[in-house]
Amino acid sequence: MLTYAEIQRWQITAFASPRGLTLINRYGVNDLALRSKLPAAERLRYVITHKVMPAIQDHGIYMTPEAIEKAILNPDFIIGLATRLKEQMHKTALLQAKVDAMAPKSAYCDAILKAPELVNVTAIAKDYGVSATFFNRLLHELGIQYKSGKLWVLYQQYADQGYTQSQTYSVNGHAYQYTSWTQKGRMFLYTALKAAGYLPTIELQGKSGEDGSEATA
Repeated sequence: MLTYAEIQRWQITAFASPRGLTLINRYGVNDLALRSKLPAAERLRYVITHKVMPAIQDHGIYMTPEAIEKAILNPDFIIGLATRLKEQMHKTALLQAKVDAMAPKSAYCDAILKAPELVNVTAIAKDYGVSATFFNRLLHELGIQYKSGKLWVLYQQYADQGYTQSQTYSVNGHAYQYTSWTQKGRMFLYTALKAAGYLPTIELQGKSGEDGSEATA
């Protein structure tokens, strides 16, 4: 199984239902190649286990014969090589920091995609660590919904986007309506709330661990 350092997930909200796109970077490709049973992968494993790893274990570095020849003939070559290697290590460290920061967001988006088709506002509010009452009022303040009688409904600009569905339940012979959110609507809320400075708790915890800051809740 590939890790967050080897893949990048994107969420596409242009469709009726949110879809995920997963891309594999070169680290992930290398990982898969080492596990593959194809002849080319077997040759790759042989080079790594019989040439690359022994050289690193014995000398702390692996160089092709051509690179060794260049280093002998031109000392500046090895200096430039070491400089580029140091720069690459720095870039890799920065990339890993970004990957670690993205992991909570990816986990939350994955949870959305795996959730049932309709979700009530209480469940979504729980993702943000607040009550349904607070969450509904927040969405009203952000210009997303308003209250019509006892039912929260979307403003017209959002009403025909497939974000919500009205459902009916019966208690002692009386019918009541309530609003549920689709997964497309839930992704919309995530984007809108993030723009306003509100993050789900799973992502907020990751952000706090990264730089000690906190988002509004």
